[in-house]
Amino acid sequence: MRFRTAVLIGGAAAVLIAFPASAPAASCKKPVGLRFDRKAGRAVGKLSWTKPRHGRYRVYRNHRVVGQTLGRSINIAVKPGRKYVFEVRAMARNGGLAGCAARLRQRMRFYPPFRPRGLAVRNVTQRSAVLEWGRARPGDGVLQGYRIYRSGKVYKQVKRLSAHVRLGGATTYSFAVAAADTRGHVGARTRTLYVVRGHRPPGRPGNLGVGRVTDSEVDLSWTAARAGSSRVIGYRIYRNGELLGQPRGLSGTATNLAPATPYGFTVAAIDSAGYLSPPIGPADVQTAMPAPTEGKAHVFLLATTDESFRDLRRHYRQIGTVYPTYFACGSDGSVKGNDDALVTRWSQLRKIEVMPRFDCQRPDVLHLILTDGRTRSAVISRLVAVVRDQGYQGINLDFEAGYSTDRDAFTHFVGELARRLHKIGAKLALEVSAKYPGFETSRSAFYDYPNLGVFADYVFVMNWGWHWITSSPGAPDDLYRFTKVADYAASMPNRSKYILGMPMFGIDWPNGGGAANRGTPLEFSDVVGQLAALGVTPAYDPTQGGNHYGYREANGTYHDVWYTNAATVGLRMQMAKARGLGIGLWRLGREDPQIWDNPLIAPGAP
Repeated sequence: MRFRTAVLIGGAAAVLIAFPASAPAASCKKPVGLRFDRKAGRAVGKLSWTKPRHGRYRVYRNHRVVGQTLGRSINIAVKPGRKYVFEVRAMARNGGLAGCAARLRQRMRFYPPFRPRGLAVRNVTQRSAVLEWGRARPGDGVLQGYRIYRSGKVYKQVKRLSAHVRLGGATTYSFAVAAADTRGHVGARTRTLYVVRGHRPPGRPGNLGVGRVTDSEVDLSWTAARAGSSRVIGYRIYRNGELLGQPRGLSGTATNLAPATPYGFTVAAIDSAGYLSPPIGPADVQTAMPAPTEGKAHVFLLATTDESFRDLRRHYRQIGTVYPTYFACGSDGSVKGNDDALVTRWSQLRKIEVMPRFDCQRPDVLHLILTDGRTRSAVISRLVAVVRDQGYQGINLDFEAGYSTDRDAFTHFVGELARRLHKIGAKLALEVSAKYPGFETSRSAFYDYPNLGVFADYVFVMNWGWHWITSSPGAPDDLYRFTKVADYAASMPNRSKYILGMPMFGIDWPNGGGAANRGTPLEFSDVVGQLAALGVTPAYDPTQGGNHYGYREANGTYHDVWYTNAATVGLRMQMAKARGLGIGLWRLGREDPQIWDNPLIAPGAP
């Protein structure tokens, strides 16, 4: 099921390739304005260029290919402190590399920790005081602690967000704080705070009250504090003793809270000199449970992609089951991967079924798992243990490219795994390639639809790939074949178990496509940007049930683009509904947002 996207982040698996013979330099335009930008703490940055506006480019990092794109930017994984050579080469109309390229040499800056927030002082006596500050954001390293400076010199380093400091016989002392990481990098210091003998701090605020409480926010209010030696400039809100924020007025909201979690909130006044009052509180509050999902849609999520999780959070009320990509098979058939606790707990608190995807698309490895008794037993036991130990609602098998001769072995594997999962109250989902009576490929022959439906709880039918990267141009979910597959799935004895999978992507083919003119996958947002830049109007093909348009590059190369949107996906949702099949989507990310306006997947829709 994994669909290769236009942007591939290079890593250890990248391969060194030799440049093929180049076309004449006049056949392409060299990319202009190459630059690479990366934010602190990010393992990925963006390589971009300003011109030309259109074209296909292959991108290299230190002479290794990292991806191919139709746009003017690409995300690339890098490591801070290292030197890199980035190269962008235009592609010729025949799919090979053209003769022009742009290069950029750059050393990745290592970012130190950010500046701590809001240095303040409390509990000042003749001999000591307590300094406190807000948590600093880490840079590229691991935060180790906070370095305290007294009168410009290092005084000590602590791990917490507060520290006792000694005072001597002087009238005034100056303090500042900076964050330090484990590699010895020290960030910028806070503003200087002066501790002056005889300064009177503000009085305690009064009447701390709790207002609105949701699953992620709590409203607080209080009455004004009496000023001391300096005017009161605000009030600090603390959550379990840690600084959250500093509003100016007599109310504030604590945000980004975990649902169904107890918290203690306190509030202290602060004056213009940085002196804190004694706190009022705590006010003990438990956040509410989030509204549970009312959705039924089955969706795939790339857990390593931020946009996938943001999409889940936006539309969770319409989603019943999520398949996050957590696990994959090793070359020895072992189960590799890890849970993403944030995604799992967030989903489960909202009553979404979490059934992580176990992805294996290597024929020889699949043969080993299915036919070698020891490997088979180990994989089944490991998957059951993962479900039990992590509290998942089940597991998802994405076994693709298996040998057709292993069809029965796969069915038996599914039956054994399903029985083991059902004993612990868990479910089994799996993917099958699309087929129908009279049409079966070597790939889809691996799947025994009727018998798989006997054992599995969900059978997700990947009803796409009718046109693919190396085929001629056309709708990936061609309507004629899509309908045939839907009818076949609906003829199964347990048809309610079958989920009709729908794609939410497009493909751009040059020169009529084919093996020599590979297409480039597009997200819907890529299509929108391309349409705006080209000024073309797409058309709808009623036979294939897809949207398409064409354009010509400056060098004369013609392109065909086919893509899905809310209208085409909505039509296929209607087909699933009419046949009593479930609705499945590949995958959460940058799809047409209007897909989620369809009443067939509205919260509470049957």
